[in-house]
Amino acid sequence: MTIDPKQNPTVPTRGTNDPTRPDPGKGDPDRPIPNPNPPSPPKGDGNTGGGDGPHYTPWLLVRYQPGDNGSRPLAPGSVFWESPDVWTQGSAGINQPVPGEPTKVFARIGNLGMQDATGVTVKYWWANPSIAISEATAHLIATDTVSIPAGNTLVFQSPADWVPVVENGGHECLLVEAYIPVFDPLVSPMDPVDDRHVGQKNEQLVIAQQGQMFHIQLNAHNFTRTEQQVVVEARRALIPRNFAHKFAGRHEWAGPLLDPTLALPVQIAVGREPLRVVPSARLLAAPLAAAVGGGCLPAPDAGATQVFRPGEVRTVNITGALPPSAVRGEVYVTRVTQRIGNVITGGYTIYVTAA
Repeated sequence: MTIDPKQNPTVPTRGTNDPTRPDPGKGDPDRPIPNPNPPSPPKGDGNTGGGDGPHYTPWLLVRYQPGDNGSRPLAPGSVFWESPDVWTQGSAGINQPVPGEPTKVFARIGNLGMQDATGVTVKYWWANPSIAISEATAHLIATDTVSIPAGNTLVFQSPADWVPVVENGGHECLLVEAYIPVFDPLVSPMDPVDDRHVGQKNEQLVIAQQGQMFHIQLNAHNFTRTEQQVVVEARRALIPRNFAHKFAGRHEWAGPLLDPTLALPVQIAVGREPLRVVPSARLLAAPLAAAVGGGCLPAPDAGATQVFRPGEVRTVNITGALPPSAVRGEVYVTRVTQRIGNVITGGYTIYVTAA
C-alpha cells in the first residue's frame, strides 16, 4: 500500500525536523535518493559501473547505505545489513520492536529509471536473529503490489503488521525485496551484495546498566551443499551519524560520543551441534564466488570457528558487559560477521548504551 504522509503522521516526509521520524529530510543521510540518474562511477573494486548511465526503463533500488546508487556487486567488506530503507515502528519507537506486539514495517523504494514502475512486487520478510539469511531460514510477513513514478522515491508500509516472536526478545532480522517480474526481476534473492532489489536490516539496540552483562543469541548457517569452515568474528565500529534517528523513541541520545577506537569486550561461542539442518534441495549448489571480504577487514576483537556440515544452522552466543564507567549517551558499536573462506556471508550490528 502507498502511504500518504498527510494522512499517516508516522510516515516520514521531506523537510521535517521531528527526530522521532525515521526520515527527517534534508541534511539527513537517510533522506530519499536525490538523483534518479547519477553518473556512472568507475568500474573496479567491486563496482559494476552504476548501471551504465541513464536508465530508460524502470530501475528499482533499495539502498544498502546512504548514497547507494545501485552499483552491484558491492565492494568487498561492505556493510550490507544496515539498510536505511527498511525500518519498523512500534510503541517503543523506531527499530525497537516489542515482543508479541504488532509492529509496522516500512520500506523506502526508489525508481531511478525514466519509465514509471508499475506492478512492482514488494515482499517483506523476517528471520531469526542471524548472520546469514536465505529463503530457507526466512519467514514471509506480507506481499504487496505497488507503483512508483519515474525518478521518484516512495515509502510503503507492509499491508500486514509483523509480530516479533517472544523467544528471540523481539530482535529479528528484516528484509525487503522490490522488483518487477520479467522487466526488472530479482537477480539474487535475499542477497543485498549482488542485487539492488534487496534491502536488509540486521541491527539491535541493547540498553543496559553500567557494569551489566548482556547476552545475544544469533544463528549461523552453512547454506551450501558442501562442508564449510564457518568463521564468526566481532569488530568495533563507528557510531553512525544518524544514530539518533535510527533508534528514535522514548530515549534521548544527547551524551558525548564514545571514542570509536574503543572496543566493547565480547566473547563468541559457536554451538557444536546444529539447531536444525536445511534440506539439500534448498541449499546453494554452486560454490561461493571468489569475492574477497575477510582479507580487507581489520583484525577482529573476538572470533570463533567451527566446521559446519551442509545445511546446518547453529547457535552463536555473544556475551559481554557494559563498562562500569559508561555514562549515559555513550554508544558502543560491535559488528558481528559470518565468513566462509574470504567471503562475508552475513552480518549483525549490536549497539550497546547505558540506560
